[in-house]
Amino acid sequence: MLTAQPLPVRLAPVKAQHVKSVASLLMMCAASVGLPGQIRPSSTEVTRSDGTLSITVHSYYPVRDILVRLGQEYGWSINYEDPIYPASDTVDVSVSSWRRDHPGERGFYVPKWEDAFSVHLPAAGEHVGSPFGILQGIVNEYNRSHESVKFRIQALSHSRFRVTGRPSGGRGIFDATSVAVNRQPTQGTQELARIINSCSAETGLTIVLGIAPMNALNHAIIAGGIGKLDCGSAINRVIAQVSPELVYQVIEDIADRQLLLSITATHKLPGADDHSTSSGPLQ
Repeated sequence: MLTAQPLPVRLAPVKAQHVKSVASLLMMCAASVGLPGQIRPSSTEVTRSDGTLSITVHSYYPVRDILVRLGQEYGWSINYEDPIYPASDTVDVSVSSWRRDHPGERGFYVPKWEDAFSVHLPAAGEHVGSPFGILQGIVNEYNRSHESVKFRIQALSHSRFRVTGRPSGGRGIFDATSVAVNRQPTQGTQELARIINSCSAETGLTIVLGIAPMNALNHAIIAGGIGKLDCGSAINRVIAQVSPELVYQVIEDIADRQLLLSITATHKLPGADDHSTSSGPLQ
């Protein structure tokens, strides 16, 4: 079983800038975090009734959290990219004592809280249908009820997907990026570091690697190739060769105007619905 570990010192080529607070970093890496009186703990509620699986999230990152739970339920591998949030969709959650002691400094910004975002799917024993169709429906439901931020989905294989956010009428974080595929076989950590540095330069935003399965990356050899890929596709190419269970998340650190990249493994929860599918390429 793959486990995610903090970034070790030996991946030195990746510049890891200081994140404004430990609470901010934890909130972006995990589904919930607490900062008394300011940051609310995220939560996910799952119910099964009359052949229906219902998932409701209360979160600053509702689409991400729904996708994480779907991965746990069905075994689908879903990569996720935050949008660059418009200022109107963010809120400063810094505590009043910090604001008082740091006049004029930028606070701790996060996306606005989503009180309840729900999806309803066929439960175990029912016909689930196309994973892409289900995910497209979830994205469409979110997009219908939100004006300033939109998401889109891309199928990478029958059970591997990429969901990207963007400001309404704008571009996604990696839309205009281009990274050359390494022609030579390369160690996983070295190739990931090269891609992260290239993508930081392409986007003009520092990309910080938060958690990743470093042991698996260290032992993996990424096949050489030709051509160019956008940054999300380049990251996916690396982690998919390490393990089909691996997925990435790119979260905007609004406070420090940088990106947090996390790489974790998707594992079905005990008792989850048995609707995983093969991971072969689409024909």
